[in-house]
Amino acid sequence: SILVAIALAFALMCGAAWHISYAPIGAVLQAGGVSQASRADLVAEISQFLVDFYYLSMAVFVVGSIGIALLCVLKMSDFPRWFAIVSPILIQPVLQILSGQIAPPIGPALFVSSINVTTLIFFVLALCAPKTTTYRAN
Repeated sequence: SILVAIALAFALMCGAAWHISYAPIGAVLQAGGVSQASRADLVAEISQFLVDFYYLSMAVFVVGSIGIALLCVLKMSDFPRWFAIVSPILIQPVLQILSGQIAPPIGPALFVSSINVTTLIFFVLALCAPKTTTYRAN
């Protein structure tokens, strides 16, 4: 269970770092004395880094979310079994489908922020969920 917690913490840190990584693009675009071609090359390089970083953080997020669900189902956590269905990886697709039914600008905004919203829902429910102690830690 500690590996799942580490995976989810790492995924959250990657998400924050991913958002922060947009700052260099703004700096490059505002830089003076740099040719348009050089700016385009720098932006392309930074953008590719962001894409790679996004896939890394999403992979870790998926592993952590599945891990949380498995821990709940196998009764290896303090959460009840039903809590597995609120794992972020399970409610994110539902939220994305629902966001398609909501008019702009709320629907599209909800779609692109669905990973953040589902993580928020998960942690709020984690704070409110009844805890069980039916397992024995070794």
